[in-house]
Amino acid sequence: MASYRYERDIRPEDLIPDKPRQLTPAEARANWWHYHWYYVVLIAAAVLAIGYFVWSRVTEVEPDYTVTVVGRADPDAAFLSELETKLEAVADDVNGDGKVKVNVKSIWLALDFETQDASLRQLMESSEENSTRIFISVRAPSLSWMTRRPWNSGTAASAFWTVPTRRKATG
Repeated sequence: MASYRYERDIRPEDLIPDKPRQLTPAEARANWWHYHWYYVVLIAAAVLAIGYFVWSRVTEVEPDYTVTVVGRADPDAAFLSELETKLEAVADDVNGDGKVKVNVKSIWLALDFETQDASLRQLMESSEENSTRIFISVRAPSLSWMTRRPWNSGTAASAFWTVPTRRKATG
């Protein structure tokens, strides 16, 4: 409860709240924008992101062929683009969209200790996914043992998981 010295000079008409001033339409819009501009920005960003996602999915061209170049050295981009254009010139339209699209990617098999697992994992993922059906191997003498395995079913990555057995020492 307020003390007497604050309440002694209060008249009953002072207790009636002032009516808020009616805003003009321009002031009402400015007031709304002041408190809601970030909602407008967030909604616009979400609409743009969804629109970009839908546009990229609708205009995406599925490649007819995916070719993976496997080698000990990483081929340069000029070689890959030249290979892509040459393959597009001789390839057929498989998916029936009227365009021949060949996607060429490269896998660099670094067989040093630090990066061996990453390059082998990349090769295995590429061989397991359904998009890659053609593998071009750049001559790598140390990888020639993969083609001599009788259980190799055409996938080069399956040979990486075999462990050679050691002969027992006869003594």
